[in-house]
Amino acid sequence: MSQVDWDQEIPYNPEEEYQALLRALRRKRGFGLYFVQCSPQKGNEIIADLRKDLPQKTMQVLQLDRATTTLYDRVEVLWQEQPFDILFIQGLENALYEYEDTKRIAGWSSKEIYSYSWQGVPRILNHFNQQRERFRDSFNYVFVFLVPFFVVKYFIQRAPDFFDWRSGIFTFFDLPEHSEQIIARMLGVRDDEDYIQLTPERRKDKLLSLTETLTYPHLTADDKAKLWYEKGRLLNAVSDHKAALSCYDQALYFKPDDDTIWNNRGASLYYLNRYEEAIDSYNKAIKLNPNDDTVLNNLGVTLSTLGCKQEAINSYDKAIRLNPNDYKIWYNKGVSLSALGRYKEAIDSYDKAIQLKTNYYEAWYRRGNILSDAERHEEAIDSYDKAIQLKNNYYEAWYNRGLVLFALGRHGEAIASYDKAIQFKPDDNTAWNNRGVALSALGCKQEAIDSYDKAIQFNSDHYEAWYNRGNALYSLGRKQEAIDSYNKTIQLKEDDCTAFNNRGNALYSLGRKQEAIDSYDKAIQLNPDYHEAWYNRGNALYSLDRKQEAIDSCNKAIQLKSDYYQALSKRGDILTSLRRYEEAISNYDRAIEINPRCRVAWLGRGIAHMRLGDTRKAATSIVRALCCGLMTKVSIGSRFIVVIFRKMLKRSSSC
Repeated sequence: MSQVDWDQEIPYNPEEEYQALLRALRRKRGFGLYFVQCSPQKGNEIIADLRKDLPQKTMQVLQLDRATTTLYDRVEVLWQEQPFDILFIQGLENALYEYEDTKRIAGWSSKEIYSYSWQGVPRILNHFNQQRERFRDSFNYVFVFLVPFFVVKYFIQRAPDFFDWRSGIFTFFDLPEHSEQIIARMLGVRDDEDYIQLTPERRKDKLLSLTETLTYPHLTADDKAKLWYEKGRLLNAVSDHKAALSCYDQALYFKPDDDTIWNNRGASLYYLNRYEEAIDSYNKAIKLNPNDDTVLNNLGVTLSTLGCKQEAINSYDKAIRLNPNDYKIWYNKGVSLSALGRYKEAIDSYDKAIQLKTNYYEAWYRRGNILSDAERHEEAIDSYDKAIQLKNNYYEAWYNRGLVLFALGRHGEAIASYDKAIQFKPDDNTAWNNRGVALSALGCKQEAIDSYDKAIQFNSDHYEAWYNRGNALYSLGRKQEAIDSYNKTIQLKEDDCTAFNNRGNALYSLGRKQEAIDSYDKAIQLNPDYHEAWYNRGNALYSLDRKQEAIDSCNKAIQLKSDYYQALSKRGDILTSLRRYEEAISNYDRAIEINPRCRVAWLGRGIAHMRLGDTRKAATSIVRALCCGLMTKVSIGSRFIVVIFRKMLKRSSSC
């Protein structure tokens, strides 16, 4: 007697399986629960055959849909309308499809959704578990659930109490030619864009149909690879890149030498920010197929993201040699060239992309950015205008256009451009901030403050908006509010030396001079080469009569900026107060040499000469101060000038 190999797979005989089901239904009396695993089309065929082969049995069919959460009441109503011996139930998978979608909305991970881990029970299956005795005691007839293969797994893991009462389970595979038709239908989408354009409902149906098809027995390795790959494509289209990666890995298990799968795997890794792994996948695809320009382009994008710009350009060049008419490759090459500062070549690349796709607004926008960086502002505006012409709601182009217009001093037009950017993106705090800067440049300080307030409303941590707000408030004489804004700036950016300096100016103007000096000291601590802070510190020290310290501060400011005529003039004032008139005049002369219209230097020079008794030179300096427009309103200086002229007249009359 030969030994039996119990591990050998028993050949599938559909006729024997059908006869077994037929015998079970013919003999069964009273309550019964059967499960038939099959495709929907096969289920319809089985029902038709059973109606013919069991004419003595009364049969009904109940079709379930997505909204089904209970069954008992519907069965009872159907029985009262027309009694039956056998009830075929189809479409249970629809209710489970709805549950799958609910899990995604609830935030379940892809692994939890697409595995059969115990994470909860669909309402329909929970209903079966809770009502199983009621089904048995109330319904004295047979239930036949015709379900796809994966539904039985749901019953086993999530409705085991109900499933344990089964009278039998039968399996019907589709014929090979029918399986091929199903797989072909599953693989019918050619372009990823087609998946993106599907409604969420259609995408969900497609995804779960793929999941179901993968449970079909007797699929070839090639079929499984194709189905897993297609499922990955669909998941990528809904940005579930982690789940897509898992699908591509499954596909590669069955077909490890498929370059297309390696390419898509690389794309999923890229979107997951796992760039080195993505490069490994792309290189594997290139090894399998060196002539795929798409993979070379994707490799270039990933290398560029990692900062390997020249390597990226090399990859784009290879792709262009294979396919010189792909506008995306030319565009991506332009991005990398721009990052390397090779602006002319970058513009050439963008021009080539635009030549291949005339409505390529992204290329026009990038072209504008390069021209702006090269300070070819008018040309940059032309490029932004073209981008906006192609896509009017392109807020980035409107925003950058505003930046360029501001750089050209065309502040009103810049504001109009920022307004358009804000129209399309009302919460863009940077646009609100820059709009405020442009308004401030036009002298519209209150409107500028309103714009800064909007920037802060959308981003309370926007320290630049707080800083600019402080400047506008200071210019309106609202010094304490300005200090509050500078304090907020410093809170957000502790190393902002300009905020410390400007806060010092506001404190000084309120007479809080020591606090001002402390603020200047902090600015200098952060930036020892900050000549304005050294100058302002000297001014505050002088006002406290700490004259030598004030001179030291002015000396430091002048050391850092030798043509700093304001500091030279201030040092002259301090020297005058110390009666070091000749040194003071020397400082005033240097200041005037640098800026002949420095009014305070001319006035100081006049005072110093007057102290030395040289009224003629004093008068000459005062006249020059007047010519520079110093005396726009009555001041101590103007009264001093009157004194000088009186002395000159007195001397003239005595002569």
